Amino acid sequence: MSASSAALVAPAIGDAELRAWLTERRTALDLEVRHYPSPIAACDLHLPALLDARAAVVRLLAEPPGPAFAAACVSLARTFDDPASARIAAGVAPARTFDHPPSVDRDAGKDAR
Repeated sequence: MSASSAALVAPAIGDAELRAWLTERRTALDLEVRHYPSPIAACDLHLPALLDARAAVVRLLAEPPGPAFAAACVSLARTFDDPASARIAAGVAPARTFDHPPSVDRDAGKDAR
């Protein structure tokens, strides 16, 4: 995709809803990390993944709105297995993009008399 067409990509879900989803994910991840069983935390592979996911959410919350932010939210949402994340992953999709605006045939459909 060219730089000019990247500017035409728009999220289907607004910035406020994406940020609300990120905030909910951060809260859920904070709770999961806080209640993670400590005796096995040092040798468990799941805890680092939780910490990485939480760090990704926090980084996204600091990002400005726009197409790159929406695309990053979609990518992150695909890594979670919950209904809200699935909805974000499915509900925010790139719009059709054009390197050149589509042409319009103004004479199409006119009767030839």
